[in-house]
Amino acid sequence: MADFNKTVFSHHLDEHIHRFQAIRLPSTEEELTAWANDVGFDMVFAGPLRNYLKDIDVVIAISSSGNSENVIRAVELARQQKVPVIGITGFDGGRLNQLSDARILVSTEKGEYELVEGVHAIILHIFTKYFKDYFDYIIVQREKKASRTMQVVGA
Repeated sequence: MADFNKTVFSHHLDEHIHRFQAIRLPSTEEELTAWANDVGFDMVFAGPLRNYLKDIDVVIAISSSGNSENVIRAVELARQQKVPVIGITGFDGGRLNQLSDARILVSTEKGEYELVEGVHAIILHIFTKYFKDYFDYIIVQREKKASRTMQVVGA
């Protein structure tokens, strides 16, 4: 997620554009172990998500099997809050595929983790490229509009 946040906006740091941020949960290894040790590993995503979740958010949930209980609990929380969920899964998609509003399924035989996780990495890079290109387009359109306005005013 750090690469996503950096790549999408880093070349437009001084531009006044509406920004968003991607947050990885839990945000630190210390937070992960605190939730896992003190509450339970099944709450390592849902616990922190409860602290951050807003109704304008979108949750991207990733699980090769689609059945990771810690991921499912976070998705159930998002659904209770009426926050859309994009599920990225492998194999047959599992429960996550059923609970997601939008689904990206890497359909493979069960156990093909290296293939599923490799494709998931590519999907996340495609998300990054899409939003980088989108915001680049918005900036160019804004600059063209400003240029036309200045020409009209100066004519």
